[in-house]
Amino acid sequence: MVFSGDLFNTHTPLIIGLTLSSKIKNFKGSLILEPDPENGLKEKSEIFTFHIRSISKERFIEKISRIDGKKLKELRKALQEILTY
Repeated sequence: MVFSGDLFNTHTPLIIGLTLSSKIKNFKGSLILEPDPENGLKEKSEIFTFHIRSISKERFIEKISRIDGKKLKELRKALQEILTY
């Protein structure tokens, strides 16, 4: 899942991504997504907030899903929690 913002995406050859998996582990701090027409997922999935990666845009093949504003707020909160000392 691409998590980097427009400024980063526009001015670097990279994107910042989080791992998305249909193998639900219910890790603390992860976000569970239920499939719906808006997100386009076919299976219940988990965003692993602790698997943060920078990826070359050349390796980015296609967008397969999106999350709504409510889930984005939840994701930002989860990231804030795991990055707080």
